[in-house]
Amino acid sequence: MIIVTACDGDMWASPDQGPGRRLGELRASAAILGADKAVHLAYADSGHGPVLFDDPPGRTRFARADVAEAAVKLAALLAAERADLLLSYDPQGGCGHRDHVRVHQVGARAAELAGVPVAEATVPARAAASAAVGTEKRSARAVVRPPATPGR
Repeated sequence: MIIVTACDGDMWASPDQGPGRRLGELRASAAILGADKAVHLAYADSGHGPVLFDDPPGRTRFARADVAEAAVKLAALLAAERADLLLSYDPQGGCGHRDHVRVHQVGARAAELAGVPVAEATVPARAAASAAVGTEKRSARAVVRPPATPGR
């Protein structure tokens, strides 16, 4: 199992600062989960809210990433790892975060290119919000879509 993340979670980091705290947290979490590795697709976090800030120097915020280009990167990784399944967000990106919506778009296209089925999962926004304070039973849903067949 590998874990792939598009963004580094650092809104203001520059390339000369090296990997940020969030990527370190990702790698530590991946190790705890028993993942073989964690891969960062090298996009900058787009943030949440009404303002999409300019891209940091030398980087592209994921919400502005070219879907086809990012999908080719991910599809190559899926093929190299001989993936059996891609777990991604549903079309609403779970909570509607612009980067999560882009993850769905890129993941759907990458899975199609690589011929890998996709499991689209999300946690309802209300459950996610209350999970942060531990007040509500958590629920989730997943939809598994087979790989698209070219020409259909």
